[in-house]
Amino acid sequence: MVHIPERRKTMRRKDEEPLRKDEEKYRNILESIEEGYYEEDLKGNFTFFNNSMCRIYGYSREELMGMNYRQYTDKETAKRLFQVFNEIYKTGNTSINYSYELIRKDGAKRYIEASASIKKDSLDKPIGFRGIIRDVTSRKQAEEALGKSEEKYRTLLDNASDAILLANNEGNLLELNKKAEELLGYTRQELWGVNIANIHPPEELEKIINGFKEINQNGLGTVNNTAVLRKDGKTVFVDISGSVIEYSGKKVLQGIFRDITERKKMEETLHQSEERYRSILESIREGYFELDLDGNYTFTNEANCRYLGYTKEELIGMNYRRHTDEETAKKLYQPYYELYRTGKPIEILELEAIRKTGRKRFMKLPYLLSGIVKANRLDSGVFRGTSPRANWPRRNCIVRSKCSNWSWITSPSAFFGKIGTMFIGDVTSPLCKMPD
Repeated sequence: MVHIPERRKTMRRKDEEPLRKDEEKYRNILESIEEGYYEEDLKGNFTFFNNSMCRIYGYSREELMGMNYRQYTDKETAKRLFQVFNEIYKTGNTSINYSYELIRKDGAKRYIEASASIKKDSLDKPIGFRGIIRDVTSRKQAEEALGKSEEKYRTLLDNASDAILLANNEGNLLELNKKAEELLGYTRQELWGVNIANIHPPEELEKIINGFKEINQNGLGTVNNTAVLRKDGKTVFVDISGSVIEYSGKKVLQGIFRDITERKKMEETLHQSEERYRSILESIREGYFELDLDGNYTFTNEANCRYLGYTKEELIGMNYRRHTDEETAKKLYQPYYELYRTGKPIEILELEAIRKTGRKRFMKLPYLLSGIVKANRLDSGVFRGTSPRANWPRRNCIVRSKCSNWSWITSPSAFFGKIGTMFIGDVTSPLCKMPD
């Protein structure tokens, strides 16, 4: 058993404390939003999603994990989705908006609007996709019901979950629903006749005008990531889906405004936390690494590179067998397999690693704190570097192998060839480390 001075334990706990707090914070954010958040590998298999995805698709978490997009769409829709993601992969576009019809587990069809972006590893290599979906079935039904009955449309309008505004060709508001009143802070009477230019910040007007010109010309269109001004002066971020409809015998512009303020806050917070997470990992003296289920490095910090004598570029994708001899590799395989199979802590023997120079360094793996209990979870570890065997207290390596407890921040790699190669090296999230 290797003993660590109390002061070092305290320093290590302080380093890990921000990561534990961030994990809880972002877990709550993702599970509280109405939209579904998903991550897929390059083959289109789900590797992470929040609870809203299960609700929208009608599957349990276990059923949805690893499911391919072809399993919940018809052939025509699947072909169109392939073209969308192929374009994202080829062009590297940061975000593309698209829509499709999914088939729930119970056979019911739901209309979906989604956005997707490319996901890259620490070497800027595309490894999959991430995005957000929203169920717009009620809105779609409302649009299809237009023209049948204005009274029926009025009812659907007021029961819609998004703000809906109608304007004439000059941009003057003709009608709006209750959600629009809530979004803008005005009553319906206050907004009748108001030009749309007056509900947007000046810096957004060009974007809005161009967007509605496109809608007028093509019959539909979107204006994403824009903003509206409330009566109280506050700015609210929205995505707008527009179309030309017939209302009271005239063609008018219909704008459906979805409040994305919380989503933008989440994205900004996640970005800030990612930077913080990277800074922490690069500042600690311990080496930190993550392996996929085949034993290939998907992430490493500089301390680990110094320990093994390789650059990051050389280590990423390298299998741990490259820096161990055959006997050591055999010693490691069985415990890691037991960790994967049972998810329980396992005692491991003393072993040695081979640096790039060929020099051997001894390390002792006293325990693995968490096990891999689902296919999409990574094996990761932290250790303190060694020196030659002569000075045992300095030579020992303390290795804590951990598994992420929340699937959306992992890098589910190859899964022994069953899942694909989407999230190899996806370790930019602050949630990859578990508490001691």
